[in-house]
Amino acid sequence: MLRSRLRTGDCVWVEINGIAVRTGRVLDVTPGVLRLTAGGQEDRIPVDSISRVQRKRNGVALGTLVGAGVGFALGLPLAAIGANEGTGTGKPLLVMTAIGAGAGAGLDAFLWVKHTVYTRHTSLLVRPVVGPNRAAVLVFKMFYR
Repeated sequence: MLRSRLRTGDCVWVEINGIAVRTGRVLDVTPGVLRLTAGGQEDRIPVDSISRVQRKRNGVALGTLVGAGVGFALGLPLAAIGANEGTGTGKPLLVMTAIGAGAGAGLDAFLWVKHTVYTRHTSLLVRPVVGPNRAAVLVFKMFYR
């Protein structure tokens, strides 16, 4: 199951037996061992001892697309003003779309969170703890500091 969730080169945080945390880049995931590299040294971690694996979520492509859409929507009124005044409509629309795409890519590049990709439960009776949505917590923290 861990092999299907990680790719070679992913930057991960591995929690071992709920105590130690190791960070590094994934070299390989074999059926019994996760191989990481950190600081030029290779680390082999048995999958049985891993309790949680978190990966850096990198949504730069999604942020660029969302930012371009917002920039396009904000550029439409400028393009309409340009069309009414007799100037070209393409330039303000293109500039606002490019600014929005750049802003979206920049925000996603600097604002990233860890995403849990694997959690091992020791018993069938143990259920995952349901907590608050991370996005909702981030929005709450932004507005209510």
